[in-house]
Amino acid sequence: MDADKISNLDQIAQFIKLRYPDIRSDPYLIADRYYHAVVKEIVSNYKLRDLMDTKLNLYPISTEKLYTACGRFGSAGKQQYWWPILHKQFPLVEIKVKGSKNKALGKLGLLTKVKVLFEMNWEAEYIETIRDQATAEPDAYDWAPVDLNSIGAFIIEARIKNLRDSAINIMAIAEQFRVNQGQGRLPMLKRPAPSGRMYYGGINLQNTPAVVRHAALGDHHSYDLRSSVYAWQIYMLRLIQNLDKYAVPAGTICTRELINDKQTVRNRLVETLVDTTGSVEHKLNIIKQALTAIGFGARKSNAYYVNDVLQTKGLAGVIYDRGSRDAFCRHPWVVEFIAEQDSIGKQICDAVLELVPEYRTDSVLANNGKLSRKRLLAFLYQQSESRMIQHIMRHVKDAEILLWVHDGFCTRNAINLPNTNAVLNMDYGDGIQLVHTAHNAWREALPVINQSAQRAQRHKEEMDWHLNRKCNANN
Repeated sequence: MDADKISNLDQIAQFIKLRYPDIRSDPYLIADRYYHAVVKEIVSNYKLRDLMDTKLNLYPISTEKLYTACGRFGSAGKQQYWWPILHKQFPLVEIKVKGSKNKALGKLGLLTKVKVLFEMNWEAEYIETIRDQATAEPDAYDWAPVDLNSIGAFIIEARIKNLRDSAINIMAIAEQFRVNQGQGRLPMLKRPAPSGRMYYGGINLQNTPAVVRHAALGDHHSYDLRSSVYAWQIYMLRLIQNLDKYAVPAGTICTRELINDKQTVRNRLVETLVDTTGSVEHKLNIIKQALTAIGFGARKSNAYYVNDVLQTKGLAGVIYDRGSRDAFCRHPWVVEFIAEQDSIGKQICDAVLELVPEYRTDSVLANNGKLSRKRLLAFLYQQSESRMIQHIMRHVKDAEILLWVHDGFCTRNAINLPNTNAVLNMDYGDGIQLVHTAHNAWREALPVINQSAQRAQRHKEEMDWHLNRKCNANN
């Protein structure tokens, strides 16, 4: 057991003895129950963490369940719960976002988000519970194939700690669901979004770094949908204005210029980053991000939505330097482009709200009962993009779909790309297409005679470290 934990539990037990001398239960057992209740609650909800939780290092918990799990004391009618008392005096977590209960339905609404104030490998803790959870409710998961030899070779070669740790976690779970000697399966908890996108909780291949994802899948092909928000806008305007799929909607000069000649536009605007350091390539990437953000509603410093995530700083979160940001926003092309985007966004929102007026009060799109047009635009784009991806995946299902990753997917076998892009072109017009990348499985790099035995031993050590960590710690 960790020395810091023992010291902390001793302090809690001493506090209980001094403050509540009439308590019959062992104070140390009360302290230990408090600690393990918090650990169990974090582990049980680990699979519900989303991408923003990961970025902010937050963990969802139910304080209601902690009240029950930590127990209570006192005579009938005067009982007190240990959770609020011990949490106040010896906090193990810091509450960042308070949860709420859906009183109308009589069930849990939003979980509380906390920052953990003690060290623990939560991924390892989660791995120890995933087998039972996934076995008990297999339909709640999508099962991704994992090439154990490929990801094993990656683990041996990886030199960057977070990439290697991510691969070890994936392999540790996939090993528990072996199909054969070289193939496992990774259960990924399904979390479908209202926009139609599929997200996953816990350890999954969608949110892991791309190099780890491709190592886990082995030999495969990936396809990314290059449907910029601007190509989608043109597609929507053609529908709204009842135009031919190749017709030019009015009031889209800057938008079409960006679609058709984005490199020229970026090269022209990179000169506005006068006070920004870095290479030309770095500055071009900033311009690319800024232009994309504008399409989702970003302006100088306001909030906007991308991939269901609120971005709170507007262009200030992309172009950090104020002088460069001001110069970028003053550029004549940008001024005209933003005005054009405001007009396009209004046309799309007005047309959609006329057809679906209930969006005005939809809880997904409204803040405090007021519709967020930026959120509506992001929602409509993701909804359309999801339909495109699902349409394509149905069209190429014989290629063996392995994984859906936001605006793309992976297959075991190559698809007929020209035919598929032709289908996209016919159904959605120009400016939207798939881009293909082939990926090879990782192989052992060094021709060592006994490399198989070394690999097996290395894998065993890594799995033991994860799966037997508790036992080793207590010994």
